[in-house]
Amino acid sequence: MKRQRQPRQPSRRRYYVNYAGSGSEVEEIANPLAPPPIFEPVPQQKLTAPVVQQPAGPTIQQQLTENAIAISEYIIKVVVDAFRICRRVFSYALGIFILWFLLSMMTSQLVFFTRPVCSIPIVSPMIPFCRWDVFKDPPVHTSGGKPVWADYPHLVDLQTRTFDQLLDENVGNKGLALEVKKAEMASNDLITLVRVSDLRSKDQIAERLNRFVEDAKGTGRSLHSLGAKIHGAVDSIASLNDYALQTIEESKTPPSLAARVFPFAVSTVNPTKEAVLETFLMSMDNIGSQVVRLREEAEISMDHLLRLEEHLQVLHEITHRDDKDLTAAREDVLAELWTRLGGNRRKIRKADLNLNLLKNIDKYRKKALTHVVATLQTLHTLDADMEELRTRVAAPDIVGDKIPIEVHIKSIKAGVERLKEGQLRASLKQGESIAKILEIDS
Repeated sequence: MKRQRQPRQPSRRRYYVNYAGSGSEVEEIANPLAPPPIFEPVPQQKLTAPVVQQPAGPTIQQQLTENAIAISEYIIKVVVDAFRICRRVFSYALGIFILWFLLSMMTSQLVFFTRPVCSIPIVSPMIPFCRWDVFKDPPVHTSGGKPVWADYPHLVDLQTRTFDQLLDENVGNKGLALEVKKAEMASNDLITLVRVSDLRSKDQIAERLNRFVEDAKGTGRSLHSLGAKIHGAVDSIASLNDYALQTIEESKTPPSLAARVFPFAVSTVNPTKEAVLETFLMSMDNIGSQVVRLREEAEISMDHLLRLEEHLQVLHEITHRDDKDLTAAREDVLAELWTRLGGNRRKIRKADLNLNLLKNIDKYRKKALTHVVATLQTLHTLDADMEELRTRVAAPDIVGDKIPIEVHIKSIKAGVERLKEGQLRASLKQGESIAKILEIDS
C-alpha cells in the first residue's frame, strides 16, 4: 500500500526582536507566513563613458607671435652682451678716429698756410719741413711738355673757327670732283679720236692723254676722300667733346662715404681738375692727329691737280708743234683737239657736252686747286695755333689755372653745338651744289 504524501507544511520563520534598550526602535521582520515578495526586473541601461571637456589651446598665430618674440629677445640679448664685451674696443676705436680726424684737419690747415712760404726759393731751404713732399707745390712742368692747366675756351674757339672754314671750303670740292670725273670720261672719248687721226704725234698725244685720265681719276678720289675726312674729323672732335663734358660732370660728384669717414691723408689732387686736364690733353692730341691726316690728303689732292696742269702744258706743246694751225691757249687745248678731230661733227648732245667739259677742264682744275690750297693754308694755320696753345698751357699761368669748371663746361657745350650746326649747314650747301650740276646735265 502506497504511502500518501503529506502536504508540505510551510516552514516557520523565526524572527527576532532586537531590543537595544529603552527608546530603541524595534526591527520588525516580515511575517514568515506571508508570500515571498515578487521582485520585478530592473531594465538595464547602457553605460557610456563620461565626456571630459578639455580646455581650448593657443592658435597658430599666437604660437608664431610667441616664437618671434622669444627669438627677438634672444637676439637682442646676444647683441647687448656682444656690445658689453666689445665696449672697450669700440671706445678705443672711436678715440683713435677722433684723433685721426683732428690731426688731418690740422695738417690740412698747416699745409694750406705753409705751402706759399715753402714755395719761396730763399726761405724754403731754411725750414726743415719744407723738404717734405706734402709742403711742396705740384710740378709746373710735366714730362714731354704736356699741359699743366686747361684752356678749353681757347681750344674750342680754334676748333669751331677752323673747321667751319674747312667745311665751307669743302662745299665745292664734291661738285668739282664730279666735274673732273665727267671730264675724265670725255678725255677717254678724245683718246679714241686721237688714235684714229692723221696727226703725226698721235701716239705721244694719246699717251699723254692716258696719263691725264689717270691723274684725273686720282684727283676725283682725293677730293672725295678729303671731303669725307673733313666731315670725319668734325665728328671725331664733337664726340670727344661730348665725352669730355660727361667726364667732367661725373667728376663733380661728391666724395664717397668712405672718403668722408676716413680722411687718412691730405689729398692735394682735385678730381674735377684732373678730369679737365686729362680730357683737354686728349682733345689736343686728337686735333693734332686729325690735322696730320687732313694735311696729307690735301697734299695728295694738290699733287694730282698740279700733275693735271703739267699734262695740259705738255699736250699744248705737242699739238702746237705738230700743227701750227692749233693756236689755242693751254687751257683750251683739249677742246681744240676735239673740234679739230671732228668730235663735234655729229649733232648729238653727248658731243656738245664733251666739248663743253674739255673746254672747262682747266677751269675745274683751277677751282679745285684753289679749294685745296685754301684747305692746306687753314690746316697750317691751325697747326701753328695748336703749337702755340700747347706751349702756353705747358707753362704755369695764374689766370689759366683759375678758370672755373663751369666756364670749361659751357665752352665745350657751345663748341659741340657750333660744330654740329656748321656740319649741317655745309651738307645742305653741298647738296644744293650737286643738284645744280645734275640739273645742268639733264
